Amino acid sequence: MKFSKLHQSECDVEYTVAVIKPIIDFFHSLSLQLPESYTHNYANEILNAFKFFKPVRKLDMKEKLHYSICNYFAKEKHTFDSILLWLSVACTHGIPDLREMICALIANEYYFKWQQKFPVTARNMENPLYRQLFKGRYVGTLFAAKVDRIYSNSFLTNLILQ
Repeated sequence: MKFSKLHQSECDVEYTVAVIKPIIDFFHSLSLQLPESYTHNYANEILNAFKFFKPVRKLDMKEKLHYSICNYFAKEKHTFDSILLWLSVACTHGIPDLREMICALIANEYYFKWQQKFPVTARNMENPLYRQLFKGRYVGTLFAAKVDRIYSNSFLTNLILQ
C-alpha cells in the first residue's frame, strides 16, 4: 500500500511522556499546554522533540512554544547561573525573544557577574563556556554588545527615575 510506505505506525523516541504529551495534544487540539513549572532541561527536550516530529503546522507550534517558554521565564526568579542555562536554550533553538529578555536581565541585574564571567578578552570561541552558549561567533558578539549598551543606557534612565 502506498499509505504504509509514507507513514510509519511505530518508531522509537528518546523522550519522556511529559515531553511528548504536549506535542501530541497540540497535533489534535492546536493548543499547547506545558506544565506550570519546568526547567531549562525540559524546555530543551521539548524543543528537540518538536524538531523530531516535524509537525505540519510547524510555524504555529514553534510560535506557541517560544511564547510559552518566554512567558514561563518571565514569571520565574533566576540566578545568574540559571540565566546562562536559559541563554543556552535560547541560542541553541533560536528563540530571539528569550535571548532579548535574558540580555535585559543580565544588563539590569547581573552586569558585573557577566563582566567577571565574560571579560572582553574571554568573549571568543577559545572560551569553552562562551562556545557552549553561543555556538557561533557573531551571536555572542552581538549579545555582549547589547548587554553593554543596555547597561550604559540605563545610567540616564536611573538618573531620571531618581
